[in-house]
Amino acid sequence: MDASHRHKLVLETICDPSSQRRLGRARHYLAQDVRKKVPDGETLSDMELMETVWALVSQGLAYIDFTEPAAENWKLLPTPAGQAVLADTHASPDDPAGYWARLVRSAPKASDIVQLYAREALDAYNHCLYQASAVMLGVASEAAVLEVARVLAAYLPAAQGEKLHKVLDSPTRAMSRSLTDLVVSWLVSNCQSSCVGMSISC
Repeated sequence: MDASHRHKLVLETICDPSSQRRLGRARHYLAQDVRKKVPDGETLSDMELMETVWALVSQGLAYIDFTEPAAENWKLLPTPAGQAVLADTHASPDDPAGYWARLVRSAPKASDIVQLYAREALDAYNHCLYQASAVMLGVASEAAVLEVARVLAAYLPAAQGEKLHKVLDSPTRAMSRSLTDLVVSWLVSNCQSSCVGMSISC
């Protein structure tokens, strides 16, 4: 069972008022209720459960209520952010494991460099470094656009393809206006045939 599924199981359990939320030394109470949700053929070790608890706490999705004197009776409770993640039908960066899994499924051929920048953006977000996250998202997007542009160049007429390659190979390209003009021009000129059946406005 991957981290995303473990996070979801624990969040589902602690957001259910009828479930046991006492930590119980990773073997009782919460652990028992979480393991009832584990699919057949899968397992959840004590270490995996403890890792998941601390991951949820570090991400601000859960907190430990230690008002009881005995540690086994301390409770893992959801924060408002944790409740929002569970209620969200879309992948949320507040659930980094699930968000990353969806990203990889959606773009399985994304290059290592695009994935590196996207991962940095996700990690920065989950450490509340929102400006840094935005910057890394921009870098990841630029890298992806440049890769798409190189593929596009192969489908352009020879003169346009050669011009685009020159722009891409220029040390000062930096998402230049020339690149933008070429890509937009190609999209506009091919819009009628390319957008058939797509729910976008051309």
